[in-house]
Amino acid sequence: MNDKTVYSMDEMMVIGFDPLPYKMMEQEGEFKATLDFKRWGKKQNLVAYFSVEEIGKIVASTFWNREYLNLKEIPIGSKLIITFSRKGKTGNYLRKLQVLDFEGNIKETYE
Repeated sequence: MNDKTVYSMDEMMVIGFDPLPYKMMEQEGEFKATLDFKRWGKKQNLVAYFSVEEIGKIVASTFWNREYLNLKEIPIGSKLIITFSRKGKTGNYLRKLQVLDFEGNIKETYE
């Protein structure tokens, strides 16, 4: 899939994407993932849904002040390395994205 669309909540419901299996990331570190879906949030954020190897389905937000880590331009279905870091007492946050090419090499990095 080469879909760069960031959907609205209403569009997500019409399409039938089910966000219920996706949980907040509890671990810090670097993980291989596939971008499953993305939609606009309510607080100038972009909500991304990932399938993460060895962990399962997770959801994470990124914000306009970090240019959404370029998620607006990354197609759904892309293979990535995503990095989560602890942020005070509020939990983990998506700190870095690395887009992988077809051979698994890092093609682009966004922080």
